[in-house]
Amino acid sequence: MGQVLSSQVPLPFYQGLGFLAVPAVVISIEGCLNLALSIWFANLIGLTGVALATALPAVISLALLPPYLCRKLEVPLNQLFRSLVPGIVMLIGTIAVEILLATMFTSVSWVALAMRIAVTVPLALVIVGLMFPRDERETLSRMLGWPPLAGAHETVGR
Repeated sequence: MGQVLSSQVPLPFYQGLGFLAVPAVVISIEGCLNLALSIWFANLIGLTGVALATALPAVISLALLPPYLCRKLEVPLNQLFRSLVPGIVMLIGTIAVEILLATMFTSVSWVALAMRIAVTVPLALVIVGLMFPRDERETLSRMLGWPPLAGAHETVGR
């Protein structure tokens, strides 16, 4: 997850702004370190070592790349962290519900999967409603073809 947040999500920003050199070097070092640690840890502790070897280098990207992007965009690092809060709440809430549902519905059938989705989607909508900024909620509502949110004003020309 750290690698996704630090490398994959901001990649379009790096590309669009011409800042790809530093992330490319960091990700290349991460890849080489991942390979070396995977070979070494696989011999020491097996498959768990390979997983660990993947996670450790991702910490490097997570520590270096978000501050780099914030400096380039002239955005305070704490603002980046504040913007992640709704997504983190969504992740934690969804994982908690899925763990609870996995204990209740041990079946791996299509019906059990449908029931898990039927419970998880409303939770996600509640979190979006409570935590996401109004403009993002309105954009999501338009994308889904839902009516405008209560109290939302239509913009001229739409």
